Amino acid sequence: MSYSSITNVRRNLNLESYEPSDAIITSFIARADVEIDEKTGGANLFVDTIEFQKNSFIKLSHDFYEIKEITINGVEMKEFNTNQFLPDGEVEDDDGSDAPLYWNENESTGDTLTWDNSYQFSLNRSLKIAKGGASASYWYSDDETIDTKEDFKVTCRIKVDSNSSANTYLKLLFLDADESTVKTYTSSAVTIEITQPAAAGTVSIASDNTDDTSQSITIDGLVSGIRDVEVIELNGTTSVAGIKSFSYIYGVRKSDDTEGIVIITRGSTVCTLTAKESEKADWIEAAIEGSSTHDSQTAQVQLYVDSATGTAYGDHFSLRKRNWRPLAAQKTIYLIQQLVPGDVLDVTYLRSEVSKLVKELSRDIASLYVLAFLSGAKTSSVNYEDLKNIKIIGAGWSGKQKVLIERIESNLHSLTNYDNKSPDFSVRDLG
Repeated sequence: MSYSSITNVRRNLNLESYEPSDAIITSFIARADVEIDEKTGGANLFVDTIEFQKNSFIKLSHDFYEIKEITINGVEMKEFNTNQFLPDGEVEDDDGSDAPLYWNENESTGDTLTWDNSYQFSLNRSLKIAKGGASASYWYSDDETIDTKEDFKVTCRIKVDSNSSANTYLKLLFLDADESTVKTYTSSAVTIEITQPAAAGTVSIASDNTDDTSQSITIDGLVSGIRDVEVIELNGTTSVAGIKSFSYIYGVRKSDDTEGIVIITRGSTVCTLTAKESEKADWIEAAIEGSSTHDSQTAQVQLYVDSATGTAYGDHFSLRKRNWRPLAAQKTIYLIQQLVPGDVLDVTYLRSEVSKLVKELSRDIASLYVLAFLSGAKTSSVNYEDLKNIKIIGAGWSGKQKVLIERIESNLHSLTNYDNKSPDFSVRDLG
């Protein structure tokens, strides 16, 4: 989205609606916007520097839609702890009984739960649930001691086959002192994204829209037992085949949005990508966020399957505690991690709406380009710094050039020194 508009540029220079064309003005606005982002590090990027007092609710200067970074006394504070509760690596160790350490099983009749090396995401082996019975089975972690009334996030990677694709879940449970479950959070069902080739062979791609001719599909998989990639260019609805023979496909990626649905095949359909969908993977990340209750003592993670048939694999588990929560509707951050009075926070965030100075800069820099263009000066391969030194000829235009440059310089100074970065820390406490 442009920071300015054609109408604003025309009004700024008192131009008629036909000279120059809208297309030319649009191109100059785009060039102005790129220069603004380069000079400011991002026109909607803002840094608040705040001295913490006692309240956990920190009010920011502007509405925001994304927190980029929070530092405390110069040290970055992640949204979730980097030290996780689940020692995921311990599933690599073998205690001699062909079972993973740290993980326990609830195996229903007809099901088989094993520690398997058929498929892995990051470890040497993964947790496997092979269904044969009608009741649910699940792997569950050892209980981890936690604090009450805190937020947690659990993640893992799950691979499923077509029979269990609608019945495999990641679960986060909070238990009380009697080891009774007091709260359960369940992920969305993990669905299969890629159907593996029945035999090694080349992959073909095609769209159902003839306009899709500039995009490419990257195939990531095994070729002759070695992980490899291949990039295949779309040719509308015409099927295009690659040259590498894939026996297994880890994922597919699309270079850009398409107009239609892209179908990837190897004998039969491997997967489909909708118009706005950029990629699909064989291992799918499942994630849950949940808060412990006042009577929670421990947390437990489960890989859970309730289908009657099929197989699911779990790998790369993590359980992390939240340090802060963004409350965008109130332009506030709730700090969960305990701080002490005097701690200095630097909060870097993206504003939900850019400063009015950015809009004025876009309008004025684009207007300078238009003046140079109308006066016959060179505008290709020049930037704002070049425009300041171009002698613009025309009735009143040289005076207008001077006014624009003075206003641009003033706005740039304000934007880079004050409006998009707090010059001094401010004490903000809502308590």
